Amino acid sequence: MADSRQVAPIPEGLDPVNTAPLMCAGLTIWNALETAGINMNEPQANQRRTVAIIGAGGGLGHLGVQFAAKLGCKVIAVESGDKPLGLLEDIARDSKEDGNEITIVDPRKEDAEDARRRVCGGPSGAGLEGELGADVAIILPEAQRAFEYGMKLLRNHSVCVTVSFPIDGFQMQPRDLVFRHIRVVGVLVGRNRQLRAMLEFAAKHGVRAKVTQYSLKDLNRLVEDYNGGASGKLVVVND
Repeated sequence: MADSRQVAPIPEGLDPVNTAPLMCAGLTIWNALETAGINMNEPQANQRRTVAIIGAGGGLGHLGVQFAAKLGCKVIAVESGDKPLGLLEDIARDSKEDGNEITIVDPRKEDAEDARRRVCGGPSGAGLEGELGADVAIILPEAQRAFEYGMKLLRNHSVCVTVSFPIDGFQMQPRDLVFRHIRVVGVLVGRNRQLRAMLEFAAKHGVRAKVTQYSLKDLNRLVEDYNGGASGKLVVVND
């Protein structure tokens, strides 16, 4: 018999199709937020915190945007793909009152410094610009440019969480670690206690993956859609 501590029951309100993307992508981004110091139990404690998610329109990112907003954070959702940007606009609209805390940024049109000032304001005094910016940046794409963009959104004494990385790794500026005192940490998936908490939170607060379903006979179309930049999560159902 399986140890009940090593499984996670599906909460009421979630079906298997909704749950499947949460078991991996949802758990990973939940772990990233917790690792960054977001309070996962008391959303009111996060009202002064700003989370930047780089690659926000992807499978992990669009779940992270929802989690962060419903955990009380302001969200800077950075995405450069046209389809994922459309998905983020839908999420911001559907999030209702939480949507007011989601700012979508297209890095093709706005550099990081301008985006940081637009969301977090300008310096309140001489030499204080480094104190304004995101408290957390979560890097999802395997790209150096994404890492650099996220670092520029951060204020001093903040946290950068990397979830993926290019094969040769990221190059970082020592001044960001030493003079700006930015911590860089990495995460993998997550633990069972986090899985249970994440599923309960998703069920209670309406966090859902944007899912496109495919039958087994349509696997080739799934691959084509994935390679074509499909947004959200692609789920195979056995019909």
